[in-house]
Amino acid sequence: MGEHHGLNRREFLAAGAGAVAALAARQGLAAPDPRVVAARGGAKMAADEGAYTRLKAALEKLGGFKELVSGKKALLKINGTDKSFQDANTSAAMTTAVIRACKENGAKVVKIIGQEWEGYDCKRADGPTLRDVIKASGAELEELIHWWKPSQQYVNKTPTTGGWKQLWVAKEIFDPDAVLINVPRLKTHAFTIYTGCVKNCIGLTWHMYAHHCTEDRNRDAGGDDKHPARVKGWEMFPGKLSGAYHEVYRKAVALNILDAGEVTYGWGGPKPERIRPVATNAVIVGADALAVDAYGCQMLHEQEPKLIPAALDDWTKGESIYVQSNSTKGNYLAECQKLGAGQGDLGKIKIEEVKVD
Repeated sequence: MGEHHGLNRREFLAAGAGAVAALAARQGLAAPDPRVVAARGGAKMAADEGAYTRLKAALEKLGGFKELVSGKKALLKINGTDKSFQDANTSAAMTTAVIRACKENGAKVVKIIGQEWEGYDCKRADGPTLRDVIKASGAELEELIHWWKPSQQYVNKTPTTGGWKQLWVAKEIFDPDAVLINVPRLKTHAFTIYTGCVKNCIGLTWHMYAHHCTEDRNRDAGGDDKHPARVKGWEMFPGKLSGAYHEVYRKAVALNILDAGEVTYGWGGPKPERIRPVATNAVIVGADALAVDAYGCQMLHEQEPKLIPAALDDWTKGESIYVQSNSTKGNYLAECQKLGAGQGDLGKIKIEEVKVD
């Protein structure tokens, strides 16, 4: 059979298609025939049971998860936004499910890693904090330091495209014994319309606001007194994020698990939109973050066609309040597609759906 993306014949046969795609992505190679597996159902189950049952079904269909994590340090990048928008965090149920799946499949260490904004300590009305969940599940937590404090947690991985001057990324995700699993919440975003797998990677950096700043280190650059580094520079975001994802994050992320048990509209606006969670009882998995995001964005588009455009549409045209409030004046998923950083065309993605009773 020969070599397959740097794998020998024994490794190829042992790993299965899902792991081959994930390992190929880690090596920076385009995965052949992008695959997305979506598991749906379990609405009558308790939240933890439903999340785990859907995840297990999706991973079994994808194949190769045990080979991917066994004996490895599994690093999980969840989304813990902040206290005031708790419904935008990766759910406690999905966080628990992924930790459990990693442990059951032989991960040597399971660690949550990321730079977040107090979201680990946000207590939702129907459950514990993410910090409590992580501790109870027997996982570790590595909180990355924010840009205004010096830290040895990062390494410089400045992209050559997107207008970057410097980009510091968590060095642990590049350890040879580490496997990085991206576990974002499927939701909308006040400034970028959609957020999922690709955008979740910015929480692995020292200065996440650098993705939409006129300068990469100065926290006050491109902002105002109330919102340093947040206001101006958003039009740079599609180019900077797509460049960083294509050259840096894509090579580190082994697998993407999009938490769609309860999708969220209206994170941070735009006005008059407010947080509006909608139960969808789904999880989407795949090695190609762009492909997973294309499927996730399509879910939102089909639910709210007048509000949310499809993944590769022109996100600057239309009367939707999301489009009108798109501060980036572009589409970062389409920019990823142009760079060849995965496959965002649903017609070219192998999509497999699994029904959970």
